[in-house]
Amino acid sequence: MPTRRRTAAGQALADIATIGIPHHRLVRRQEIVTVPLQTALNNRVIIEQAKGVLAERLRISVEDAFGVLRAHARSNNL
Repeated sequence: MPTRRRTAAGQALADIATIGIPHHRLVRRQEIVTVPLQTALNNRVIIEQAKGVLAERLRISVEDAFGVLRAHARSNNL
């Protein structure tokens, strides 16, 4: 391969890396933020369901059910 073609190929690879590395970092940062947020959302859905079950079974308000749930979690280090 002639020197000019090697230089052009090397420059093309360097250009791709220059674009690809920051893009990869951006995607990785988004994953780092997205995973905990999705986990928190999933947990929130479970908490809301538990509040509803407690409210219905104990015949109390949803706010009081949350207090019961929170007290149980605190007393059991959950």
